[in-house]
Amino acid sequence: MHTIEFSDVVHVGSQPTFDDIEQLIAHGFKGMINLRSSDEPSSISSRDEGVFARERGLFYLSFPVAVEEITPAILEDFRTKLGLMPHPVFVHSAAWEGAAVLVLIDRALQSGWNGIQTLKHAESIGLRPDETGLRELVGRFVPGVDKE
Repeated sequence: MHTIEFSDVVHVGSQPTFDDIEQLIAHGFKGMINLRSSDEPSSISSRDEGVFARERGLFYLSFPVAVEEITPAILEDFRTKLGLMPHPVFVHSAAWEGAAVLVLIDRALQSGWNGIQTLKHAESIGLRPDETGLRELVGRFVPGVDKE
């Protein structure tokens, strides 16, 4: 499982296995948000993942969203849910990039970053803004993407 620490309280990553979930709990994680959309393949169903996590005391939320379908309403709903989750929280999608994009935009808005600062942070964590359409997506929510 690939993981990135966005802050002390928010980490993002790829689809965890049951063993990975046990490790997250052992490391003190209190919440998990699964962003995996129904068309993303996984060896673990969201239902099974949720049951497994909840049985072990983890606060679990399935919030399926495809990155290309993010709207202002979806972003605001995600930001609200993330803020209400017990921390630390692990946010994941099938591939880590989907989770990283939503958390990146949340962090940019929370921190007052402009678009260029947001894209530089994206690059620093391994996202490729020009190859993935991230530049356009960030530009929809964070001002100043075109100002170099």
